[in-house]
Amino acid sequence: MQKEINNIIRSKVAQYAKSKGLKVAYPNCNFDSKSETYLELHIMPATTLSMDVAGGMRTYKGVCQININTQAGAGVSQVLEIANELIKLFDLNNTLSDDNIKVHVVSVPNVLPSITQNFTFTQPISFNYRADI
Repeated sequence: MQKEINNIIRSKVAQYAKSKGLKVAYPNCNFDSKSETYLELHIMPATTLSMDVAGGMRTYKGVCQININTQAGAGVSQVLEIANELIKLFDLNNTLSDDNIKVHVVSVPNVLPSITQNFTFTQPISFNYRADI
């Protein structure tokens, strides 16, 4: 089930990135675009819960973190503009879905403290998600 949840979130991020001309770095996939602004997606599942005695209803929870990466020293205006757009895209109570599964955003997306490492400036954004299946 986590694969399907990941695909729903990835699809939404990919659609946004394409509309903005940005590339997306996915975990364990080759990526060589470190010289421009790009997104980096991390979906971190938490413990799956069973909400009924029979174990038929499962709740899949997790955290999604989207890093906005750009060259260090380029300023923060473009990065914060992208951050604001991503916050609106994944706002609290938004529902992402395909034909069978609905993934709910269950926290307000947060802009986390930025990180500068070597030649890269990273601005993380994270939110919690939940899918009841």
